[in-house]
This record gives sequence, structure tokens and C-alpha cells, in this order.
Amino acid sequence: MAADFYTILTNAGINYEVAAKAAGTPIKLAKMSVGDGGGSVYNPDATATALRREVWRGEINALIQDKSNPNWLVAELVIPDSVGGWSVREAGIWTDTGVLYAIVKYPESFKPVLASGAAKEFYVRSIFQTSNAPNVTLVVDESIVKATRAWVVDYVQAELAKLDWKKSVRAVATSQVALTGAQTVDGVALVTGDRVLVTAQASARENGLYVVANDAWLRADDANLNIEVTANLFVLVEEGSQFGDSAWQLVTNSPIVLGTTSLSFEMAFGRTGIAAGSYKQVAVDKYGRVTAGFNPSTLSGYGIQDAFTKTETAKAVSDAVAALVASSPAALDTLNELAAAIGGDANFAATMNTALAQKANSASPLFTGNPRAPTPLAGDNSTSVSTTAFTRLVMALFGLGSDTATAMADANDVPLSGMYRMNTDGANLPMRANSTLLNMRYNNGGALQLVGALDGSGGLARLFWRTQAAGGFTAWREVGGLDSPVFTGSPKAPTVAFNTEDDRLATMAAIGEAKQAYRGVGSGYTASETLGPDAVGRWHRINVPGITITLPPKGSVGVGKTLTFHNSSSGAATIKANGTDVMSLYGSGSGTLQLGASEWIELAFNSDAIYVLKRGKIAETAALDSPAFIGNPTVPTAAVGDNDMSAANTAFVQAAMAFYGVGSPNATLSTDLNNAVAGGFFKTNSDTKNAPWPSNLSVITVPYNSGGCLQVAALLSSGTVGEIAFRTQAGSSWSAWKKLAATDSPSFTGTPTCPSPAAGDDSQQIVNTQFFKSELSRLKTRVRFTANTTWTCPPGITLGWLSGCAGGGGGGGGAGLSSNGSGGGSGGGAGQSVISEPFTLVPGTVYTITIGAGGSGAATAASGVDGRNGTAGGVTRFGSLLALAGGGLGSGGNTSSGAGGYASSAGGGGATDGSDAGAPNAGGDGGSGGGGPYGTAGGGGRAGSGGGASGRPGSGYGTGGGGGGAGYAGNNAIGGAGTAGQPGMLILEF
Repeated sequence: MAADFYTILTNAGINYEVAAKAAGTPIKLAKMSVGDGGGSVYNPDATATALRREVWRGEINALIQDKSNPNWLVAELVIPDSVGGWSVREAGIWTDTGVLYAIVKYPESFKPVLASGAAKEFYVRSIFQTSNAPNVTLVVDESIVKATRAWVVDYVQAELAKLDWKKSVRAVATSQVALTGAQTVDGVALVTGDRVLVTAQASARENGLYVVANDAWLRADDANLNIEVTANLFVLVEEGSQFGDSAWQLVTNSPIVLGTTSLSFEMAFGRTGIAAGSYKQVAVDKYGRVTAGFNPSTLSGYGIQDAFTKTETAKAVSDAVAALVASSPAALDTLNELAAAIGGDANFAATMNTALAQKANSASPLFTGNPRAPTPLAGDNSTSVSTTAFTRLVMALFGLGSDTATAMADANDVPLSGMYRMNTDGANLPMRANSTLLNMRYNNGGALQLVGALDGSGGLARLFWRTQAAGGFTAWREVGGLDSPVFTGSPKAPTVAFNTEDDRLATMAAIGEAKQAYRGVGSGYTASETLGPDAVGRWHRINVPGITITLPPKGSVGVGKTLTFHNSSSGAATIKANGTDVMSLYGSGSGTLQLGASEWIELAFNSDAIYVLKRGKIAETAALDSPAFIGNPTVPTAAVGDNDMSAANTAFVQAAMAFYGVGSPNATLSTDLNNAVAGGFFKTNSDTKNAPWPSNLSVITVPYNSGGCLQVAALLSSGTVGEIAFRTQAGSSWSAWKKLAATDSPSFTGTPTCPSPAAGDDSQQIVNTQFFKSELSRLKTRVRFTANTTWTCPPGITLGWLSGCAGGGGGGGGAGLSSNGSGGGSGGGAGQSVISEPFTLVPGTVYTITIGAGGSGAATAASGVDGRNGTAGGVTRFGSLLALAGGGLGSGGNTSSGAGGYASSAGGGGATDGSDAGAPNAGGDGGSGGGGPYGTAGGGGRAGSGGGASGRPGSGYGTGGGGGGAGYAGNNAIGGAGTAGQPGMLILEF
């Protein structure tokens, strides 16, 4: 919008400035003049070379660079009281060569002369912008220039700023601070405008006096120049918990270059906060101030080191008496002391023997009953006693005898043989999915890895393998089955949409998206709460005793899902079943249970009740605290399956491992492979249920977690090649068994599929029907129509594909000059479009084709006239099969309200409204046209002083034209024209 009063550089002034820059000479300004505008107010423009009617000219009194904007200059002129009798409506700033450098539209003011009965000095002040303010100089005759009040004030302030004594600061920072924003210094909450002394920046050149601001702090006006920051600069501090009412001195010597020289401030004097009174000892700082007072009452308090304290005296006496206990009666009668030492026990020796008999020998102890020992950490590899719990932990660490395998983050970083699990975000997996990993080490740099991607919903399982030699891994290879095999090499397939369920091949991207089911972080509770179904699978921590956590209804939670609670509070808390649900507590049912301090519990949901799976305390104590046995200690052999703190012997370890087929020539017989979900090796016979063949099989189960694992079964055959099958379990649901196929001449069954080769592929890659059909479609004929015509369908053609668009709408025009403001015209909308839409064609039929024309752009609008509307785009048709709507017309800008034209959504839409004026005498820009797939939209024209610019045309087909910009300023400003929309077109493929 145009301002009421302003200063602008003239074209002549700009040319003068350009020439001065090119010559490397300063811009010299010498005089200012005032005029009455020829008797009326007018709007000066940059073409002026003189005032409309000059009435007086004089020397420029001052030329000052603005403090807040370095590109702004302030020119000041004082008109003496001896001249006048006219009104000031315009002013000019002149160079030393007589060029009108800038012209000012000045508020109308009368300058009287003494002869009229009144007189006054008249002060003219103009602010203008230049690209290089420091290069502008003032040519002045000191003998006739008067000092303005503002100049005098600035001069006095500048001289005062050179003195050593500075205006006080509110606080002093004695540690590093961020020189930005409001903050607290020495207990004082600083606000914008506060002065602060900074003394301890990491870069000492940043020290000094600052003024607090919302963003970056600036140096104080009286200490931001080299001449103002002097050696022995002195400043008082007003507030502060430690340094309030103190004085500080700059101890850096001259010369000082601000921003380069390191500045060092020290306190000259100040209060220390020591209360008045008498002290036996005091501490004094380098300023001679008492900083601390003491009244010691002990020898050490006075620093006396050659006397015994009470404690030292008592110890010396005690040591002397104790030395007599082992002396002979001749030295001193010590029998009374010995009697007191053994408590007067007449059978002291028998008492000691009885107590010692209850202790185990450290050499080859033989325990009875149920001896226990602390359970070491799973990774312990020392001479500590192993418990059955430790044995199960170690086995579970490598996936044996556990339904939850150890999670690994990177398949390349699995150093030990065992069975593991990996989540979807695991590194170096063949696909993004929850997976079980079997790692069989040859040595430190060699291994075989087998990965099963879990799928327990009845779908097809997936299995991958790779090897490592000399530290480097081969690429993952997927093992294919007889039905729907996975090929070798690098087959690829299109990624189907999420939740697609058909017989198409799934890519790694689709599988990774479908398997994203991680449950996230746990929750903590400080008050009673009822949990929802989404709480399952998470870790829950009780932080406050006495609260009640109500479980979600078991009917709302899937069977087999679990909840784990840990009571980290100091007292008991209550776990409560929802409604009539029952928790099965070791054979009995209850609606509630108490969870003690430091106790944890794992609950599993079933259709009939909620079961307690595990329960215990985070820390347990033992009778013997970490004993170190030697020799050959023995303990009773625990039963296979024992999983508590009982001590384990080697017989138990061997039996436990053999139970899962590890380290034994005979695997455990499974009667139902659906129940063989713990990690280990099993065997079957002809009666085993859920086996891939009713025969003798060797089976390995690699667990992932409760309800998820991989099973691989091998058919034992003598003299012939056996068969291998695998399946997975997820969510307690098993997939079907999938047989593995050989890569040499496999015989597939069912309906095998394969990835589609790239278009034009002529290699030995197997093709599918999709590739065959696609190659046929590449032979299509294509016809483009850009004018009205007809087309006859050839014989045998029954299917075609149409692409194209209707005509784009024409842009609206900008409004002409208006004191209310002038709005810009909106852009024209894009024509409706279509891409490769299939249609049924009838051979021999003649189809009439109509191509929609582009809408016309609006014409210009005179001053005071609303912007004109463009016209809508034409309809594109293909017989009766297709009709595409033309783009909507662009609307013109308004002069009464200053509103921009609105964009129509007809056709393809996409155009933008014209900009509103936003203020009186201002103008809005034109809106852009709507874009489409077959061209580029037209751009909007800018609002302009004296006339708005026309919209910019688009290109291609079907796009909308740009709206015209509004006209503003001056006495006559037309609104810019809108541009035409682009015509439509059609492309037929058959």
C-alpha cells in the first residue's frame, strides 16, 4: 500500500549514486529545499528533477545514520525565523553538484514570518534509505549551520559516554552467560532493557556492558565504541544476591579495540554479607574485606595439632588395656577380663563346636536337602555355583528350553552359536519382519545363519540362509517351496498396496509394513487406574503403594497375550480383574491379588481365566553369601524342567540339555509338534500329530517369543534324498507346512507365480501372464486430437484408453485505482483432465471429437472500475463416452471493498484468488491459474503504481490463465488484464 508521507530517491539521484560507486567516490549531500507544491498537496514520484514550486533552500544541518537500520539516513534542516509566509508541502535533498537526490512528501505546515505577528524556527527531518549509507558524506558550511536540539543531545550523550564512570547496571554476570534473551543473573530476573555487566565469557573480548533484549543482546550505548571503553572504566551494580551494591573496574590497559581486545573486570569494593559481630577467626579477600567469620570450640578448629583429642585419648587407653588381655597373670590379673570376654559361658568350647558343626566345609562340601545359592547373571563365566535358574537362563540366552529367544539388533553381530530373535528394525536382515535366527558358528570368522520370518496366520512361511567365511557374509538366499516357490538370483515384484490379500507375490516392503506390531514403551502409575485392551504386551510399573490397577476385560484381549507388572513402591498394591473375570492363582481363582513391594508378576489371558505365568521379587537373599567352593562340591540333582533357585549340578545340566536334544544322540519324542514350541531338537514317529509327514522326522524349533517360533522338519531317508519342510508360528497360530524345493529342475505344484520382468526384457528370466499382457499392450496405436474432428473405430478394436483435458479458464482482471483499495484478479481454473481411462469401443462407429477452447482473459479496467471477468474454458468430448468440464472463469478485483477476485472450482480448479488490497490506496496482486498434467499454469500479475501488470500466460494444454494485478497510486492507474487459458486436447490409444 502507499504511505501518506514518504521520502523516495529520484531517478537522477539513483544515477548519481551508481556513478559515484563506479568511480569509488563518496555521495556528497549539501542542501535541502522546501516548497509549497504549487499550492496543493501532490504525490511526488521518482521522475522529479526539481520541486514543483521551491520557496526556500538552505544548508543541511545534520546527516545521521539511523541506529536501528544502518541503511537509513536522517537528514535535518532548520529554517530560520527570518523567512516564511508560505506552507511547506514538499522538500528536496540536493547533492553538491545540484542533483535532486531525494524528494519528500511533507505534511502540510505553515511557516510564519515575523512580519505576520509570529515567528518560529522550522525544523524539517527526512528519513530515506540508501544501499551504502557509510559512503554518504555531508558538505556543510559550519558558519551558517545551526545545531538542532537533537544534535546537541546526541553530542552531549556521546561526550558523556567517553568518561570512565558509566551509568549503573542492574546486575553483574561472573560466569559465562548466553548473550541472548531474558535470563536470571546473580539471582536477578533480568527483563528487556536492563543493563548488565558481563565479566566471564569464554572469549574475554565479549565482556562488557550490555542491554538485555528478547533476541541478541547489544552493547550499551555508552560502551559500544572504542573511545567509550576506556582503561579504569568504573560501574556500580544495583542488585544481586552476591554482588549487589558493589563496584567494578576495567583493569585492562589501553589501547582497547572493542570486540578484539580481551576485557578483564575486577570488583573494586562491595558488601560480603557477613553479619556484624565478634569473631575469633576471620577470612579476608584480596580487597581487604572480611568474607567469613568463625568461633571455633575445638583444638582442630584452632589448628592445634600437638595435643590428643577426646577420641584419640580414649583409643590410647583402650589399646593399652587390650594389650594386657594376652599377657600372663604375672603381668596383670587379667582373668576377670577373659571371663567377661567369653560372656561367662562355662561351656564356651562346646558352644563353639556346636555352632561350627552347622557350617559346610569349604573343601568338597556335600549338601543335603534343597541347598540354594544366588543365581549369577546369565553372562557369568566364573567359578560361581550354578543354580537351575542360572542353567535355564544360560540355555534361554541361546534359545534352548525357552519360548522367548534373545533379541539381537544386528544379524552381523551374533558372535555365538544359538537360536535368537530379531525385530522388524533389526539390521542386516533379509526382510523387515519379526524373525527367528539360527546361528551355527564354525569359528570366529565362519558361520551358517538361518532366518525364519514369522507368519502364524495360515499363510506361507519364509526362510532365508547365508554363510560367513573369513569374516564376510554372503548375500541372503531365500529357500523356496514346491508350491509358490521363491527363485534364486534377483527376482523383483511390484509392491502391493497395504492390506492386499490375494495370490500376488509379496515384496520385502509389503511384508515389513504388515509386520509392524511393536508394543512400545512401558507405563508408570501413581494412582489407581483401569487399563484398556491396548495395555497388553507392555511393561507396567507401580510407583505408589496402596493403589489398585484394574485389568482390561479378558474378552477384549486376545488369548495368549500377556501383561507384566513390577511394584517399585515401598508397599503392597492391588491387581484386580475386570468385572466377573477371575485370575487363576496356583490352582485357585480370585478377583484380586496383592503385589508386594519389589515384586513382579506376569499374567496371561485365556478364554476361561487370567493365569499367573511368573511371579517373584527383583532381589532375593540367600543363606550363604556368594561362597567360593573348592574341590568337587556336589548337590542333589534337580528334576528336569526345574526352573528355580535350586543349585544345579552337571548331571542336571546334561539332562536338561538332552531333554531338548542338545548334546545327546537321542532327541525327545514329540507326540504333537504344535506343542514343541520351546527351542530345541525333537523327533517324531508315524503317530505324531501336526507333522508334515507321518514318519520318522528330525525337527528343530527356533523360538521367537511366546506364541512365535520357526519349525524345520527333515524326513529321514536311507539311500535317497530326504525332504525338508518348515513352518512358522505367530500369535499362537501356525502357518501351513511348506516344502523346500531344489534349485536344479524343480517340479512345482499348485499355481506358482514369479516377479514380472522389466519391460522389453529378452533374457532367460521366467515370464508370467502379466508380463506377456504388458508386452502386448506396448504395441498400442496412439492418436492425438487438438481440433474438432471425427474418428472411425477400425475393425477388431474393442478397447481404447483416453487421456486429455478440457480448455482452461481465462484469468480475471485487476481493479483500477481506488481510494478504498483495489483487488487483484483471480486466476482461471484448469480444465478437467483424465489419464489412460479405459473405454469399450465398437468397430465401425464414427465418434465425434470436440476440443474445448481456452477461456479469454479479462481486459484492463480503468481507474475506479472493478476488474473484469475472464471466460470459462470449453468442454472436451469424445462422442458420448467422455465429457470433460472446462476450467472456471477468473473473477475481477473489487474497488469498493478492495477484495481480490475469487477463484472458481469448476472443471479441474486449482486457481488461486486475487490478493486483497489490505489498506486504502493500496493494490492486490493477481492470482495464478490452475495447473494440470498437460501444461504449466499462468502466473498472476503484480499490483503496480500507475497501473497493474497483466497476468502471465500458461503453456501446454488445459491450464488456466493468470489474473491481472491491481493499479494503485498516482492520479490514474488501470487494472492489469488477465491472460487466456490454454486449449484442451485428447489422446486415444488402442
